Amino acid sequence: MLAGPKTVRLPGAPQRVAGLMTLRGEILCALHPVLAADASRAVRPFAVVLECGPARAALLVDAVLDVVSYGSAMLQAAPLDSRMPITGVLRWSDRFVAVLDVSQLFREAGAGSQLLLPTIEE
Repeated sequence: MLAGPKTVRLPGAPQRVAGLMTLRGEILCALHPVLAADASRAVRPFAVVLECGPARAALLVDAVLDVVSYGSAMLQAAPLDSRMPITGVLRWSDRFVAVLDVSQLFREAGAGSQLLLPTIEE
């Protein structure tokens, strides 16, 4: 998790993409967790680095409350009207939390494009 990530807007990028940021010299695509009209204006104070196959990106978030392990039997169906790509919900403490579908998030941001995959020069 990174505190205070600075992103550079990327004109013409998919709606899910907030911009680009650097992490120890590596350029990462910064992603919005929620698609909303005001998402591009929202300032998120933290970023969590995600990996999906060879792709890496940073998810902009308000906070990280905990990191937990869970079994698939604990996962409940996702709400149909979610604005987030989630695989389901999980009971955590006294509430339910969404479990992010990282593969879907990357697809919505353009996985397979130059935004998320490193350029390999021959």
